[in-house]
Amino acid sequence: MSAQGGERISRLFGSAGKAVRIRGMLLHPGQIQAALSRLPEVARAQAVITRAGGQDHLLMRIELRPEGGRAHIEHGVINTLQAMSHVRVDAGDVVSEFTI
Repeated sequence: MSAQGGERISRLFGSAGKAVRIRGMLLHPGQIQAALSRLPEVARAQAVITRAGGQDHLLMRIELRPEGGRAHIEHGVINTLQAMSHVRVDAGDVVSEFTI
């Protein structure tokens, strides 16, 4: 590998795969997909990971199917994902259709 100007990158830090590290745990896209597959009312979801004040925060943005009920879906997604991945989800947010 070389950067512009012919400089060599001698070492890569972090992860080169699709998994992300949050609070010391790896979260794989497949874990999110598996958790969401158990909730048929979810059309799409997006994991938003931020870091503020030295703390990692995980927000799940959830888009429901038109026929899906909104009642308690945030907690369903949060509980299912936490049980399957062992990563704490800080919040869930149901968003409007076609925003993810």
